[in-house]
Amino acid sequence: MKRILALLGVISLVGTSAVSVVACSHPQNKVSVDDIKKELEQYTDTPFFASSSQITNIKLASELASRMTLGSYKLVVKDDTTFVQPNISDGNTVLAQSIADFKTQLAEPSAKGQLVVNNGSAVVSLQKKDSELFSVKIKWSTNELLFLASTINKINGVGETTQNIKFPLPPIMPGLDINLADLYSFLSVIQLPEELINSINLAEINNPNSDFVSKFNAVLKDISDSLGVLGLGDFLTKDASFTYQIVKDEDNDISFVGAGTVKDLLHNFAPDLIALLQWYIKEGKQKIEATHNTVLPLIQYLFSPVNNNVKENIKTEFGEANWFYTNTATNFDSLVFHLLSDYKSKPTEEDNHYIFKVVGEVKYDTGWVGKIPIPLDYVISQNLLGDKGPNVLLKVLCFKLNPTLLLTSILDVFGKNEGKGIDAVGESILQPKQWQGINDFITDKIPGINVYLGPSIMDFAGPAILRNLGLSSTEIDNNNITMIAGTVKLQFKNSNNEWENFTTILEKNGDKMVPNLTQILKATDVKISFMNVQFKVTPKDNNKIAYETNGNVNFDLWLSDLMN
Repeated sequence: MKRILALLGVISLVGTSAVSVVACSHPQNKVSVDDIKKELEQYTDTPFFASSSQITNIKLASELASRMTLGSYKLVVKDDTTFVQPNISDGNTVLAQSIADFKTQLAEPSAKGQLVVNNGSAVVSLQKKDSELFSVKIKWSTNELLFLASTINKINGVGETTQNIKFPLPPIMPGLDINLADLYSFLSVIQLPEELINSINLAEINNPNSDFVSKFNAVLKDISDSLGVLGLGDFLTKDASFTYQIVKDEDNDISFVGAGTVKDLLHNFAPDLIALLQWYIKEGKQKIEATHNTVLPLIQYLFSPVNNNVKENIKTEFGEANWFYTNTATNFDSLVFHLLSDYKSKPTEEDNHYIFKVVGEVKYDTGWVGKIPIPLDYVISQNLLGDKGPNVLLKVLCFKLNPTLLLTSILDVFGKNEGKGIDAVGESILQPKQWQGINDFITDKIPGINVYLGPSIMDFAGPAILRNLGLSSTEIDNNNITMIAGTVKLQFKNSNNEWENFTTILEKNGDKMVPNLTQILKATDVKISFMNVQFKVTPKDNNKIAYETNGNVNFDLWLSDLMN
């Protein structure tokens, strides 16, 4: 055995030595000066692409060297008037043919008024031991300028013709790319247990022997199983807890808190969910499939008179004189009241109750003894939602909530200027001081909420909108593109198949404001129209460069794929 090991060692040693000798006997070929010159001269006609349009001459030399084989030679970029950085200029002041150098990178026809990328220049010398062997004047540019110019040119080239775009949904889960216009087809994937849903008698919810809870749980399980094919099968057990700070200043610290799972949350408004599913099976599905619009029929259902059985259950459970009962006129009213405080006045553990609370502290100005701090740690109840607080002091904080009136007063911002539109980037769509259907004391405590529709939609729908305007994914990925101006309006199609602007929805009835829902309930389609939109484009790799588009872009966001 020892002899065998020794023999193997000798073989290994001899093999290693032989390899070393061969390697040493073939030294690397010498770098050719002519080859280096030839490689540099290719950039006299076609520009070299650097990492940034604002790099120094030293950095440019380093980037050139990193892409070449130089051996013991070095490149030097002269730091004099020959070193010029690339830039963008308007096509009115630059010869159109100057853009031809970029025809392979920038598929844009050169035309008057378009942005043009102007090459930078540099004199590059090859040196050895501080002696210059030769020099070449090259052109150089950057992708950041090319992508910026092509992006601006494409957006400006859209013209004033209105572009039709399907309204994308905010991302629900990774890999699930759905827009509102195609949502109707997504619903067909969900197999509802229709027989089980229709077997639920909403008139018997308050019956002590009712099997409503067990049947409701069975419905949820069947839906959960159906969603399993989309990777959403575990949605019922997901934690839906949250804390949202409404206001925090020297006098007020108010937060809205929720605790429970998705299943708990659905249990709160279980009767409303079953009523909705029964409507969907009976007529909603047919309406949605006929119009290819999921959102409008759903809104119309919610704004329709409340389901009779559901309202009778409200009276039985909470009393006819209760704020909940007297202020429930629509399906939306009932759903929101139930959502916030449960459909049972005294929910049990079996009901999987989701709990909403108001926590913090407010200082109430009494006028005669100054400000009194009121600690807040209250589970939201029907008394708190109405006008009867758990104690005398807290009555000033009661919600006095009317859900439909509150929502329509928020939407009424689109009815301004006779529905001709609002500033998409300068006028917040949430203006608490103008809200109806909620205690003034509460809205006075809410600070200004800056939610601008244009930038908000661009946050999640920007890539889809920009692709529809003709931009490539590369152009979108390499630029920060923000909406900086534009007008937005809400439009409904009436029964005469005519588009009309959303008009003010609130009307005076005695000393109260009431919503007029006629336009919404009779509409056959809805869209959000953006007009005279202007974008600001900034390269992601260089925030010192920015350009604004001409502001002539118009597009409609559709909730139906029919788009007519």
